[in-house]
Amino acid sequence: MGVELYITRAEFWADNEDSPITADEWLSYIKSDLELSLDTSQGDHFARWHGKSAYEEPWLDWFQGKTGSLIRPLQVVPNNSFKPAPLCGAA
Repeated sequence: MGVELYITRAEFWADNEDSPITADEWLSYIKSDLELSLDTSQGDHFARWHGKSAYEEPWLDWFQGKTGSLIRPLQVVPNNSFKPAPLCGAA
């Protein structure tokens, strides 16, 4: 059984038209986070996450204004260091 994770500014992930995360914001965030690396072999906005995870190759991908892990669930251990707050408008 899988899990879908979405990082979005919207209160409900599918209502994202008014406050999308832009592709440029996502790519800038990847560059600023030492635990993320761009993997363009999987797509222009695909990132590998190198933090602690229950899976061997956790990933995140940007699509239509939101970021998510759609095929392989991203399951992190407590106290993980992935912090998407800057993408969501939080401090």
